[in-house]
Amino acid sequence: MSSFRLTALSRATRLWGASLGAALLLPLGGMAQADVVQHSPDAALGATVIQGHFINLQLPGARAMPFGAAETGTEQLQQVTGMRIRSLIAQQDDTFKDLRVMTGQLEGRARTLSAPGEMTLAARPDGSFIALLPDANAIIRGDANGQQSMIHFDAGAAFDPSSVDYIADDGSETPALKESQSGLRSFQVNRNVQGETVIDLLAGFSQAAADYIGDHEAYALVQVASVNRALQQSKVQGVRLRLVGTQVVTQDAPITRTSLSQVRNVFAEGMRRYSPDVVASFVMGTPGQDTAVGWGNMPGRYTINSIKSATVFRHELGHNIGGNHCSDGKSYRFGYNNGRVGTILCGNHVGYFSNPDVKDSRGVPLGNADTANMARVWRENAARMSAYSPSVVPLEQEQGTSILSQKVSLASGQTRYFPVDVPEGTRRLVFTVVDGELTEKAGQIQLLLKRGAQPSGSSYDYRSARNHNVSLGVNDPQPGRWYLAINTDNRATQDQVLEGHAYGLTQDTAQGRYLKFVATSAVDGKDNASVAELLLVDAKGKALPRDSWKVMSTSSAVPGAAVGNHAIDGNPNSYWSTAAGARYPHEILIDLGADSRFSQLHYLPRQDAGLSGNIKGYQVYGSNSANGAWTLLADGEFSADNDIKAASLKPVNAGQPPVAVISGKTEANAGDKIVLDASASSDPQGNALNFAWEASPRLDFDFDGARISFTAPELQSDTRYRFTLTLSNGKQSSTRTHEVLIKGKAADASCKPEWTLRGTYVGNDVVQWKGRQYQARWWTSGTEPGLASTTGPDGAGKVWRDLGPCQSEGEKPVEPPVEEVKPPVAVIGGASEAKSGETVYLDATGSSDPAGLKLSYSWSISPNVAFDAAGHLMKFVAPKAEQDVTYNVSLTVNNGKHSATRTHQVKVLAEKPAPVKPPLASIAGASQAKGGETVTLDAAGSSDPAGLALSYQWTVTPSVAFQVSGSKLTFVAPKSDKDISYRFTLNLGNGSHTVSRDHSVTVLADIVETPAGCLGAWSRQGTYLANDKVSHNGRYYIARWWTKGNEPSAATVGGEGSGKVWRDAGACN
Repeated sequence: MSSFRLTALSRATRLWGASLGAALLLPLGGMAQADVVQHSPDAALGATVIQGHFINLQLPGARAMPFGAAETGTEQLQQVTGMRIRSLIAQQDDTFKDLRVMTGQLEGRARTLSAPGEMTLAARPDGSFIALLPDANAIIRGDANGQQSMIHFDAGAAFDPSSVDYIADDGSETPALKESQSGLRSFQVNRNVQGETVIDLLAGFSQAAADYIGDHEAYALVQVASVNRALQQSKVQGVRLRLVGTQVVTQDAPITRTSLSQVRNVFAEGMRRYSPDVVASFVMGTPGQDTAVGWGNMPGRYTINSIKSATVFRHELGHNIGGNHCSDGKSYRFGYNNGRVGTILCGNHVGYFSNPDVKDSRGVPLGNADTANMARVWRENAARMSAYSPSVVPLEQEQGTSILSQKVSLASGQTRYFPVDVPEGTRRLVFTVVDGELTEKAGQIQLLLKRGAQPSGSSYDYRSARNHNVSLGVNDPQPGRWYLAINTDNRATQDQVLEGHAYGLTQDTAQGRYLKFVATSAVDGKDNASVAELLLVDAKGKALPRDSWKVMSTSSAVPGAAVGNHAIDGNPNSYWSTAAGARYPHEILIDLGADSRFSQLHYLPRQDAGLSGNIKGYQVYGSNSANGAWTLLADGEFSADNDIKAASLKPVNAGQPPVAVISGKTEANAGDKIVLDASASSDPQGNALNFAWEASPRLDFDFDGARISFTAPELQSDTRYRFTLTLSNGKQSSTRTHEVLIKGKAADASCKPEWTLRGTYVGNDVVQWKGRQYQARWWTSGTEPGLASTTGPDGAGKVWRDLGPCQSEGEKPVEPPVEEVKPPVAVIGGASEAKSGETVYLDATGSSDPAGLKLSYSWSISPNVAFDAAGHLMKFVAPKAEQDVTYNVSLTVNNGKHSATRTHQVKVLAEKPAPVKPPLASIAGASQAKGGETVTLDAAGSSDPAGLALSYQWTVTPSVAFQVSGSKLTFVAPKSDKDISYRFTLNLGNGSHTVSRDHSVTVLADIVETPAGCLGAWSRQGTYLANDKVSHNGRYYIARWWTKGNEPSAATVGGEGSGKVWRDAGACN
């Protein structure tokens, strides 16, 4: 760790707790002059260094100081900033080496947002730390010797929205794309076990900047943590910026656009080693040459930043993701100023990216849905940023294995093949090609991967895009022999490094006694589903034994077949298949025989029927009870082939699936530029989204995440292309289709009479209009064919059917096959168990239509109970019942042509009476009496927690006559020549419990004459101190404290704890 040295200071106590859980820190709200600090000007960029002691930390084994004796934020910190710290939270997700991250909340200054301002700190076990205080543009450095200094950066006009601090991306480095054999294209997103989109960061430093800040690794990590907090506060979920490495270089640089363009070269070694998605350079800068506090590509992966600014990195990273300064009204990719504060890209006043759903303390939004919504930009583009490089530094709970390392030089058009053996239990498979020492960027290369055979340009399982440096990643690959091909275009390549890594989990990620496998769609779009084999595999890739497995139920099965058992019998030639006519979804419920731990599910499709029955969409659930609550473990899609498939399993806090929306043309002519845009898609939980597109028939298109584009090809006949979007939030996925009719070339000759405005047409009449022919579905007159409002496919409710271009020589037009409108798929999500009185929410958002037709929703419930329904949402209050009741909620979705019904069961648990608690007994009354006195004991102060009626039973030892009336007991104290203690016991009952309470009454001996032997008689005029002894009426009394004029009597005499001045010391001798 680099170190720094400060001028001598008085050593303040350094307290550092091993858990860091007791430490408190303070973020700053603004800087004020302090009387006790030494100031040293820092000419560059207006930074001032204030030396002092600002933060107390607790050392291992030290005795914790009482609250208020020494707060974590020191008095000097409060003098400088006017703020204090009252709470601190350890952040477990941001880690690097032995550093720990914590965030602290501010108080003491009026805040601009409803949530308190925050500071972030990264510390080492020796007590050294770096703390960012963004609200004050300040940084606190602390070393292991207890010396501290505060860097205050006077931002001034540094984040003036009118200034330019970004460069438009030149497109020379593009995110990695992956394409499957079916044509499905997507970014190669890195996701951790929580399903978060992971963006890897390399933090680069000049030596001068590293020396200046002290601990450059802690500085890098605290910057990362600050960005992650800003994303969370801005309601961007499922995105994690991760520090994977740092690099220190000798040369510093001015902060200019030219320096930005050199970042990739300056930190090339770190990029080869750590494979980051984004690279941030931190420098001192050069006075007189610096043109900004930071520069960044927009969009892109590089930034250069002043080491002295606490907030510039988050601003420049906002440019990397695709955001600009304050809005010009043309799009939503901007920051926002609401008149009170500016977000990170529009003034950088507060740690929030613009979002209209986030408001400040006065209820004023921090964004606009149409003109300033950087939260949407992050959700839309996080996958793109994550795909610049694959994660080669193992993700959480992963361990990596090198399976290939080879230097490669290729002649023009050459292809080389490499066999690779994928280990059991592999979760991720990653191949990368990076430049070697002698590489010159000439030819462009491509990677192709196939299991069991060498791939080619037309036969592969996965392939990368073609570029100078490429990568290819596969999730959940089948173990065994694969073949990797690398080829080049018509230019040679030299000295490139090809590497392959396999990553497996270090521990199992799922557990349960019962497994439910749900098939939601088929590869061929039909209704049948089949399974040859289902297996569960642990983290090491070992299959769980299936001897004790039992198929409990299936949604349906082919008549005469063993219900589902063929799916677990170990015979790949047998299979379970659904019954004819049964529609999706289908499911199998399996009892594993015992509680089991596992990490993957393997699915082998039926092997003797091509792709018929092969499952595409799937969900996997686990539970400890066959009838209990199910936990979603996986939600995804299998590839369209007959190889064994693997799905990673882990508990998913699923929430609701993402909502896919596609806009774009539905008809086009040859040569038209078509853009399909899914950027309006959203996730109910605010998670980042990954977009995967596929075209059928296959068609080449340009892919950029939420958007694809292509030029309509020239065709001889009309062709309808179906584009399928698979939208994933890392936990669940949904699909949406969009059809585009590419019209064929029209022949010169007409073949049917031309449509006329005054003509009358009945069903099946055919006319030609503007080179195309149309068929009437029903009677019509004056309705022009060819318009979007009058013409459409079957089921669209439009009067005209488009038959395509006219044919020459008067031939009968060939009608393109009209694709049958398929039934929709009904899906219900929500609780399967509820308590009486709870509100049950069910959601059919996951329902879909194969053709993307609009759906209507109809709900019912049996047994009958009142419910509220609005489209795909439904809720009802679980009725009270003396025994468990299962309610069948039925949903029917309709696409205008067909309907589909789905039933969801909700078990309402019987209302169990609250456990009866014991009553609380209380007895009031005298504890001392003289013979002949009437004593009353009263238990009226007793109570029952539930207000139940109470019964009172009394006993006494030794025996004495008494009378009872309700809660009261009375007795006459018997006279005796000696003191007697009577113990009265109350048995208090509420019908379920009985409790006892004792109360003792001491009846004093009946001696009224003072015997001659009683010395020191009490006097009303006497003054008595503690432990003084007096006699009175034949008894001795001892004073507990100073007293005068208090005659020993029942009012002043009592036992220990009675609060009375006199203690009875017995009769005089």
